[in-house]
Amino acid sequence: MPALDELAAELGGELGAIAARIERDLRLAFAVEVERLRADRAEFELRIERAVAERLASLKDGPPGPAGERGERGEPGEGIAGPPGEQGIQGPPGPPAEPPYVGEVCGLWDAAREYRKFDLVQMNGAEWRARCDAPGALPGAGWALSAKAGERGQRGEGQRGERGPPGISAPTIAEWAVRDYRAVPIMSDGSAGPPLDLRELFEQYHAEAAE
Repeated sequence: MPALDELAAELGGELGAIAARIERDLRLAFAVEVERLRADRAEFELRIERAVAERLASLKDGPPGPAGERGERGEPGEGIAGPPGEQGIQGPPGPPAEPPYVGEVCGLWDAAREYRKFDLVQMNGAEWRARCDAPGALPGAGWALSAKAGERGQRGEGQRGERGPPGISAPTIAEWAVRDYRAVPIMSDGSAGPPLDLRELFEQYHAEAAE
């Protein structure tokens, strides 16, 4: 039955946690007892050394003999590394980390807006990426140039061709149809020309006016 299986799994997990806690407490208690025994042994040895020193001090020795010659310096000894300790109990896994922020495409730069690191903005035909949170004015040290329109290349070599016959007159704009910040030219032959996005023009105007 699924309910019994889930209950058994939950009880098994709790029993495992209790067993791990008991094992950890026993190890801690054992370590404390070992340290206490070591302290008692050190105190006992210190008492023996004091008793021997007091006994030797009470004995009467003869006059001290002459000092002997100083011996040669011995070679340095090698340290003995102790065995590695046992591996501790692995702790529970931590909570999952939040996904990293990779930046947002924010359109035209707005002086009143708060930007974060890696955000992308546009200004004067170039694309800029924020180097840090709150990068400040653009351009500035808080921004890095990400992309820029290329300059017009030099004119190539070659002779200019002969002028061809006159072509058919191109249609002219008869009127404009404006809808949702988009202006669509209606040509004289009844066709529709490429739409013009007015929103970017207004955003650029407000951004430059706010500087």
